[in-house]
Amino acid sequence: GNEYSVDLVICIDGTGSMASKKNHDRMIDKVKASAKDFYMLFYKAMKNYEPPKLIKENHFRVKVIVFRDFADTSTTPLEVSPFFNLQDPTDTDEFCRFVDSIEAKGGGDIPENALEAIATALQTEWEPSGGRYRRQAILVFTDTCTYDLKNPARVESPDYPIGMPDNIEELLTVWENGDQELAPAYSPKNGRLIIFAPDTTEIGESTGENRVIDWGLLRSWDRTWVVPVDADGGCAQVDLEQAMDVLVGSF
Repeated sequence: GNEYSVDLVICIDGTGSMASKKNHDRMIDKVKASAKDFYMLFYKAMKNYEPPKLIKENHFRVKVIVFRDFADTSTTPLEVSPFFNLQDPTDTDEFCRFVDSIEAKGGGDIPENALEAIATALQTEWEPSGGRYRRQAILVFTDTCTYDLKNPARVESPDYPIGMPDNIEELLTVWENGDQELAPAYSPKNGRLIIFAPDTTEIGESTGENRVIDWGLLRSWDRTWVVPVDADGGCAQVDLEQAMDVLVGSF
């Protein structure tokens, strides 16, 4: 089979609600475990694909972005790790340490700033080599909906990142077509986006500048899969399998 270089960016909701025991488990604990296990899931799915896809030696890198709410001044709204090479034991230890250190805190209201995390992931320094045999994959784990980009109460934050798309429509254009200015190293044909999130939220679609996005809206995006999760972060096996198909499949 063909040998792939793989870059994976895992965006994790780090707000306080991720640590509340809605049923019995804290979602943040399940997400941390999933993030650390994902390499093996991905590796097996690539190997079991027909024809098999192999991961090049020293070419499986993972980065973590922890997102919260830019309006909450008590927490860091966006924490970005370096890339870790998961075929290097030292880097793997560092990656596990970074994931273990994530604290679920702050957030304030219900929607969070997940779209800023996705836009930041798209702007990352993806592996430049590998041509068509590479994967640029983004995973998102959250327990709620997201504000649209550049929400007025949030864009005032001194921590708000520069170079963000203006709204979700502009983010979709970058995702589907690439953008040499906003995301120079991203290649759309290699991009895959998997979102683990509740299907619906308690809040309806709001209007104007305070637009709140339900994740169901992203079901229509190319090379994207939304995995519905329950209050503990659990999901149906069939949804996880289809997500893996999207991650490793050719389009």
